[in-house]
Amino acid sequence: MDPVMQDAADVAARLGATGYLADDELATVLFLTMRMQRPLLLEGEPGTGKTALAEALAETLDLPLIRLQCYEGIDATQALYDWDFPRQILHLRALEAAGAEGTVEETEKSLYDDRFLLSRPVLAALQQSPAVLLIDEVDRADDEFEAFLLEVLSTRQVTIPELGTVSAATPPYVVLTSNRTRGAARCAQAALPLPLDRPPRSRPRGGDRPVPRARGGRVARAPGRRCGAAAARTATTCSSRRALRRPSTGRVP
Repeated sequence: MDPVMQDAADVAARLGATGYLADDELATVLFLTMRMQRPLLLEGEPGTGKTALAEALAETLDLPLIRLQCYEGIDATQALYDWDFPRQILHLRALEAAGAEGTVEETEKSLYDDRFLLSRPVLAALQQSPAVLLIDEVDRADDEFEAFLLEVLSTRQVTIPELGTVSAATPPYVVLTSNRTRGAARCAQAALPLPLDRPPRSRPRGGDRPVPRARGGRVARAPGRRCGAAAARTATTCSSRRALRRPSTGRVP
């Protein structure tokens, strides 16, 4: 599917095709983040559909979804890359067994090769771009990690000392989520915020909104017409029961 969306209505229509119903506000903010190439920060309690929106966006654009789950104590290693030390040791032993000749620099260079690189979510998103990068529960990370994320998201590149700089030819679509467990995330400085609330139990009077948001059968905002219809059925049932319980007047029809 063509990743270029024409307007907010196009965004809503494409998300709707995946089963996620977006209202005007959500579709507009998502459209702006894509056009401006800025991250989207979804704020709300668990269960409001933040992760579901990232999944729907990836499905809509037909792009891989790469997820980074944040937690207390997470550092850049878990987000960027690591080296496959067991394979590097096996490689050294294979060189020794084969009696390979070479300088220490050549041997060391052979150890730090792409085949021994373990790409974590942020680096993988840059390598596989275009992709959708979901950074989940960013509010659980500390300030130092958020500062690191802020730098990576702004420059869209990562430097690996042994290999060089990895940059994305096409910036990934970044979706940040926050459960509001603490103050505003520092990453919000580079993102467009969008709060998501739980569905109301009933619709306010005199309005047709809010429009439901759903994903996989889960409704994020309850449609007012269903609430009104349910209330009407309840009122009719109660009236019928009251009529059956009325005392007889003794008149013959």
